[in-house]
Amino acid sequence: MQNNRYLARWIHAALFVLCVTSYANFANAQSVDEIPATIIALNIADNNVTLGGLGLVETTYRMAFDIVIKLQDGSSGTANNLRKGDGVSALVAADGEVVHALYVVSRS
Repeated sequence: MQNNRYLARWIHAALFVLCVTSYANFANAQSVDEIPATIIALNIADNNVTLGGLGLVETTYRMAFDIVIKLQDGSSGTANNLRKGDGVSALVAADGEVVHALYVVSRS
């Protein structure tokens, strides 16, 4: 009988920890939107990229410190590999201020 109570307490404690960590992960999850766009302007010195096209209003985004850039051939790239006029698929923060990833789908 004592062992069953001990086991039940451990199960309840494990479920509590699981619920708390799940909630923390959900609360800290960052919402992102994926948008197809064209690079209108690129300012590497200020760490900004302006995206537009396909009916989008031209918007300037700050590039995230750990931005992921994938080139058309699938290799990793840097901001120096990007050019004005490139077609990209961009992952931007839901607040519309930061771009986290740029996937080049067509070159200018």
